[in-house]
Amino acid sequence: ISLHDYYFNNAGLFHYQFGFNPEMLNKIPTTNATEIHLSDCTICTDKIDIGNEIMILRCPGRHFYHSHCIKEWLVVKFCCPLCKSYNIL
Repeated sequence: ISLHDYYFNNAGLFHYQFGFNPEMLNKIPTTNATEIHLSDCTICTDKIDIGNEIMILRCPGRHFYHSHCIKEWLVVKFCCPLCKSYNIL
């Protein structure tokens, strides 16, 4: 079962205990990747290419991920996947 399916089957309980409400996640600004963002997304391990929609967290490392990857992560855990900082928004 995918994370997405699990979340939506348990939405009433899930995000209150672990992460963000998906409606809140849609309000977080995203941007398009530029040359400085060319790397691998550490969540899905796919390349981040120029023009991909990304989300840059406000953690100390200013880590960035594909926006769809980090949104799935943030409904499960309220922290940066790399540095584990809770200061992300």
